[in-house]
Amino acid sequence: MNIFKGENAQLEDTMRTHLIDDLQEFGVWENDYQAFFNHRIQKIVEMLNGKIIPQNNDEFIELKRNEDIAATYF
Repeated sequence: MNIFKGENAQLEDTMRTHLIDDLQEFGVWENDYQAFFNHRIQKIVEMLNGKIIPQNNDEFIELKRNEDIAATYF
């Protein structure tokens, strides 16, 4: 990343387009993959939660599955 930093004056802006907000916090400079992974997953979850419209039938489908399982075994 240090090489890219020297070649791209807008590196931080570029990384934001990849859901990487803070290079230090994401462990990029320390090559800390676990920190990177955890922060990136959180950003992906936040983005997806902003796009998903919860549906009432989601609860119904899970309930129906549980009823089917119960009917099969009891």
